[in-house]
Amino acid sequence: MWGLFLFYLRGLKFKLASPNHISPEMKEKIGNLSFQSYRSAKKNILVIRPVPGKKYSEITFPILSPESCC
Repeated sequence: MWGLFLFYLRGLKFKLASPNHISPEMKEKIGNLSFQSYRSAKKNILVIRPVPGKKYSEITFPILSPESCC
């Protein structure tokens, strides 16, 4: 099993979508992956795990764009 870090620029106002903002179709694409902010002070870094390489050659990230989150 592996983990993955996703970094995006601090000035961008993207944020991790809460479970109630994720559609059933998106939940199906995400599968059993766990997404969380690296630290509360570093919300521009997401940690994704577990990432079994054979199963996940593509990953869909549940983030909200600036227009829908801020």
